[in-house]
Amino acid sequence: MLPGKPLLEARRVAKTFTLGKVAVPALRGVDMAVAAGEVVLLMGPSGSGKTTLLSILGCILAPTSGSVAVMGREASGLPEAELARVRLAHFGFIFQGYNLFPTLFAEENVRVSLDLRGVGKADAVARSRAALEAVGLGDKFRVLPRDLSGGQKQRVAIARALVAEPEILLADEPTAALDSETGKAVIALLRELAVSHGRCVVIVTHDARIAAFADRVIRIEDGRITGQGQEPL
Repeated sequence: MLPGKPLLEARRVAKTFTLGKVAVPALRGVDMAVAAGEVVLLMGPSGSGKTTLLSILGCILAPTSGSVAVMGREASGLPEAELARVRLAHFGFIFQGYNLFPTLFAEENVRVSLDLRGVGKADAVARSRAALEAVGLGDKFRVLPRDLSGGQKQRVAIARALVAEPEILLADEPTAALDSETGKAVIALLRELAVSHGRCVVIVTHDARIAAFADRVIRIEDGRITGQGQEPL
């Protein structure tokens, strides 16, 4: 990709859900693009369409109309098997509830991402340990999630998202269960990893305190972008 060229782009994206006989619009013609090294926050009230947009950007949910381009390639309308390949090749996902396997050690939780990609065990172990070291958990390889703090669990989740070296990181409320200082540390880590490795990061959040770590804040209300800038709107 050329410098400054969008890694992820939405064009006139709309999404309507049907509840019984009622059509409920969740997104109404959203346009946005995110470049390499950029951290973007999606902010707005509950029910504004933020998580729906994140799911469409991540090729998890299909738009009703409009399109999404990943690494310059049109992704909307691809068969599910091809979309799964796009997700594996280009995306890392960080979930609000960590989504760690309770019976797997930290290293094994991270390694799941590589197992899905068919990476050999020795290489997967080495890469998983390196990812944990990169997020400051080099001494937690053989620790179960129940013995980790909330901030440490979120760092394991970040390591799992990063271990396959995706170009695009999508995070849904990654600081929701964390105290203020831990939340800031997690977002600072995501920013450092984005800038140093040329990734783009899109974060859904209600937490205005982390806006200082973003390049842009996009405000969404009633399924529309109502403003964007470097401060919460």
